[in-house]
Amino acid sequence: LLGLASCTPAQEQSLFVRSENARDGVYVFPLGALDSLSSYDISIYGRAARKALNEPELRVMWLSPDGQTFTETVYPPKIGLEGSRFEYRSGVSPARSGQWTLSIRECSGAEPLTGLGIIIKKSDGTR
Repeated sequence: LLGLASCTPAQEQSLFVRSENARDGVYVFPLGALDSLSSYDISIYGRAARKALNEPELRVMWLSPDGQTFTETVYPPKIGLEGSRFEYRSGVSPARSGQWTLSIRECSGAEPLTGLGIIIKKSDGTR
């Protein structure tokens, strides 16, 4: 019975925000209640509107359940016209359980995006 419990499929959630729904150029993703005993793999995907973006600058901000923030800049290899996905973080274990928010701003500004999205997958195991 324990072997069956550990083979359950991982949970995956995807969210996409179209550029016209971004708040002042910021794409906001409410992640829901993340469990601090679990780990998550997070991918970012986007779609360029007119021209592919090579190594666009994305400013990523995490907002924790208690209001603390962490900001970093990432440079995906490309955001194409047909859409592109890249692994942002693997094995993320939240410091606190509760409602998290992830916000992303495309800072390059050279070409418009159709939108940005995230895929968050809960790993089978615990930390």
